[in-house]
Amino acid sequence: MVLTRPFLTELDSRAHVKGSIDPLGAMAIWTRLGRRVVGNLTTVTTSVKDFKTVVVGFGLLADARRGAAHEAGTDDLGTFLRWEQLAAYTRFRAGDRRFPGIRRVRARLGARPIVPLSAERDCQILGNQKSYGLWGLLTAPSRASGLLEREANELTLAAEEFVGSVWKPRLSPVWRKLIDWVSRDNRRFNLERVASDLARIEEIWQRYLPGEQPFWRHHLVGGGPLDPTGGRQQRLASLLRRTLADEQFAFSQASVRHLAGQAKKTDRELSEDLFDIAACEAVLAPAAALFGYLLTQDRQRIERPVDAIRRRWPSRLAIDRDRFERLSPDLANASGSNRIAGLWQEVAGDFAEGRWARSLERLLQINRLVMEARGGGAWIVEEGGVLRVRIRSEETALPSADRLERLWWHPYFLSSLRTIVAELEAA
Repeated sequence: MVLTRPFLTELDSRAHVKGSIDPLGAMAIWTRLGRRVVGNLTTVTTSVKDFKTVVVGFGLLADARRGAAHEAGTDDLGTFLRWEQLAAYTRFRAGDRRFPGIRRVRARLGARPIVPLSAERDCQILGNQKSYGLWGLLTAPSRASGLLEREANELTLAAEEFVGSVWKPRLSPVWRKLIDWVSRDNRRFNLERVASDLARIEEIWQRYLPGEQPFWRHHLVGGGPLDPTGGRQQRLASLLRRTLADEQFAFSQASVRHLAGQAKKTDRELSEDLFDIAACEAVLAPAAALFGYLLTQDRQRIERPVDAIRRRWPSRLAIDRDRFERLSPDLANASGSNRIAGLWQEVAGDFAEGRWARSLERLLQINRLVMEARGGGAWIVEEGGVLRVRIRSEETALPSADRLERLWWHPYFLSSLRTIVAELEAA
């Protein structure tokens, strides 16, 4: 099996199964630290319009249920999938190119104005629209943001009132038509015949209606009414807002430490959390890079990657040992293993002292323990000083020393928050 550099979202259940693509168990670690400062977003929640699609969709679904109360009932999933398809077609026509299913939508709209609105598999805009569309990717963060009820597929009172006061009045001429369109399959939905109606829908993607931005700032940027960060997310968003004018801004250990320094003036807890994230990534990022490089070293003696590291990297890495040591409880809780947590501490020490051979040995141990806990086997084993790679990578190069200083491998949900802030500010 050959891997490039794969990526999982926090909502992807494949993170914990045999054959997972998180070989060092890093996702549980960075997720734990990221949740200190961003409580509701995930790695794929990077569009306000996606959340808007969800809220409008569940508003339509609620009215469809009421209309079908005395009939056979409502196919909740099918109704939502059809709405997501119609929303995608209108979003594309309105100039949006950032939504799940963009490739099929582009192809269908480029061929003719007749498109399917159907929950049937061959009509979906993704191979599995339920799992990889907005139903699968955004319902959990929508609940965390106070948009959907925790235990039911229904809008919260705040979201329902918002739909009733903002979108229904604007879409009143077509709201009932929307419900009819998404309530049943239509494999030949003619966009041209309803072009004037669709123009009203396209309008909600092109600009924010009065009262919209405060609503989204509260629920998405501020984390909603149940914000588990105690306000830290909102204060972090304020810091990130200041970075938007910097076209060269990128997340790195240095930039996150700079944000932590700014936060220290007014919010010590946020500052400490950001310093912790930077200290953690100073270990996790090079560890991920090294392990990825090892996947290209099948049947090589372990001295070969060690020599490559010595040639390309500085003699030792800048690691905040004291701060990383204080993260031991987080490492143990995230990995479910004191032994793995201890190995991470040893890796940090190896990086700080330039003990490259020892660090590689410990990374192999971490991988073995992580995969054993999932019922799988190690990706790489060392036999008599020779590496045996069971899952190979042909593309992962060892980062240069220059790139190492800017290496930011794991998201901690920071980029998602900044992207949402930027989208709201751009309006």
